[in-house]
Amino acid sequence: MFERSRSDVFVQIDLDGVTIDSEAQKRPTYQRAVKELFGADCTAADFADVLGFPLAETIERLSSKFGSMPFLAEDPREKEPELSVGRIILRHRFELDKAVPLQARPGFTRVLDTLDQFDIPRGVVTSGEILKAGQALTTVGLWDRFDDVVGIGSTCPAGTTANRAKPDRQLYDISAARAGAQEARRFGIEDSVPGVTAAHNSKAEVIYLHDPRVAPHSERAARLACLVTDSVEEVCDFLEDQLNC
Repeated sequence: MFERSRSDVFVQIDLDGVTIDSEAQKRPTYQRAVKELFGADCTAADFADVLGFPLAETIERLSSKFGSMPFLAEDPREKEPELSVGRIILRHRFELDKAVPLQARPGFTRVLDTLDQFDIPRGVVTSGEILKAGQALTTVGLWDRFDDVVGIGSTCPAGTTANRAKPDRQLYDISAARAGAQEARRFGIEDSVPGVTAAHNSKAEVIYLHDPRVAPHSERAARLACLVTDSVEEVCDFLEDQLNC
């Protein structure tokens, strides 16, 4: 851990959507869940406003968006009235996700190759639970490409335990503390408004790696970023320029 030669730079990278292609994989299961539950059609863009948010807020946003939708089949809430529409959608989507194998985001390993070239330490910063994050990275064969992984349940040297998801800055701050990189130049690579906000508020220079397969480009996220792109190659070129300085 953190045995690379460079200590003046630390790169912090989101898991879902940036390292792992999970956000693109989840759009179809969201759509299928709504179709099977409610008989309604929707597009991938209909789920843009749940991208990157913690579980509770995701459920609330789904309930707000689909709570008044007319039901064309039996209303699932009749059997479980204690559950919100958002929780019903999310639970069904999780079941559908089990049939979707995880894979790395296409081309993203080139970013890790670039960091290897300059011997730059890097860590994952995710709003997911730390154990699940480790399992996901192991599944896609990228566990050993990172120096650290920070998620909900991780601890920092001062004994603080991460319990606040993005857009809170806590995860980024704990990641920096664990790496001893509080004073280093930090880059955060994110694909969502909550992630970009968290990295920015933690004083990292933000790369907004937008994915047009998942959500429309966010002007809010773009305003906080030093690089806005949907190209992994552009991320590599940007990092090379910055690291050569």
